[in-house]
Amino acid sequence: MDDFRVRFGRHVAELRRTRKLTQEQLATRTGVAERTIRRIELGENAPGFDLLPKLAMALRVSVRELFDF
Repeated sequence: MDDFRVRFGRHVAELRRTRKLTQEQLATRTGVAERTIRRIELGENAPGFDLLPKLAMALRVSVRELFDF
């Protein structure tokens, strides 16, 4: 499971960087703390079901695309 979280986090970070967003900007757009985004990107946390659509919207991808790695 940890490997999945790490791969997911790397993908989110890649999507964020591609869109030229900082972790702070992504946090603001999703309504969570910057620390939460950082921990997701490091694979330390997995986002809850309620955060997935917010992440997708902020990154301009579908929820499905969040898992396309």
